[in-house]
Order: sequence, then structure tokens, then C-alpha cells
Amino acid sequence: LMDQINCLVLSQKYKLIAEKLISNLDAKGFFVIPLEELLTKEELLVLPKVLKIIHNLEPSGVCCKNIQESLILQTLRIQKDRAVPFLVIPILKHLSNLDHPKPQKIKNKLQENPDFLDSQNKQFDLSDVEQALAFISKLNPNPAGQFANTQPVQYVVPDVIIRKSTEEEFLQSGDTFVVTFV
Repeated sequence: LMDQINCLVLSQKYKLIAEKLISNLDAKGFFVIPLEELLTKEELLVLPKVLKIIHNLEPSGVCCKNIQESLILQTLRIQKDRAVPFLVIPILKHLSNLDHPKPQKIKNKLQENPDFLDSQNKQFDLSDVEQALAFISKLNPNPAGQFANTQPVQYVVPDVIIRKSTEEEFLQSGDTFVVTFV
């Protein structure tokens, strides 16, 4: 992401905010620290503009608070290029548990809460819900996963460490002191 940011013509202020945001992502691409704690009040004022820039980069769906926001962002991005089943956004916005979706339950929930749907899409059937769920299943719940370092970091541990402390020198091997020189 930072390589993409560095290729853009942005003010130094925007680049610094973008760097803060990107360095605050976990392996899945979601924020670790709440943005209100990470950024200053002044930076929070321009946050929507910086996020809009980052959200147009690859991979789609990173720099989000949670999986729900990420899936909505991915859907909106796809919607720019092609049609998306009309129930996708309402399902993503209003239904939190989609681990084992049950189309009939989702249909009932949406019909019980017509405010979830925009005025022109109040009529739908079970196949509309199934189409939306099929679309959602193809979205990436782990948008930064392909870029995450899945290998554990391997640190170099020296066999011997020589330290000088005031007048004495210590030869240390592992966790034990072996010899003291004066």
C-alpha cells in the first residue's frame, strides 16, 4: 500500500496520515488501534479524504474497522463496474452473523425491518436473498491476507555476547554469565 501511496501526488500531510493508517493495520487489513486514538484532531478532519484515496488502492477492502465495513467497501467498488444483487448492501449493513447464513431467516429479518431496504426494493423473494449470499461468499473477508507475512519472524540469537559494564567486562553465553574480566 505504501508503494502505491508513494506513486501518487499527495501533500506531505496526506502521505503522513496514510502512513499512520497503513502501519496501523493487522495481517487482515483492519485497524488495530481506533483512529480516534491514532490520529490528532487535525488529522481526523482530513481522514475521510485520505481514506477515500486508500480505499481506491489495491487490495480492495483494507483500511477498515472490521470485516463488515470491508465487505461493504469491496461491494461498492465492484458495483462501479458491474451490477450487484440489490440485497447485498442491506444484508451486509444490518445482519452481523453471516457465518452460516440461512436464506429464509435473512429474508424474514429483512421483511420485518423494511427500513433496511431502500424504497424501490421492498419486494423480493428467497432467490434474491440467495443471489446476494452467493455474491457475498465471493468477497474477501481477509483482504490483506495475500500480502501478510505468514512466516514467523526469525531472530538471530548470538552464541556469545561481550558486554562492558563500568570497569568489568562480561562474556555472556545464552542466559548465563561465563567469565568476568577485570
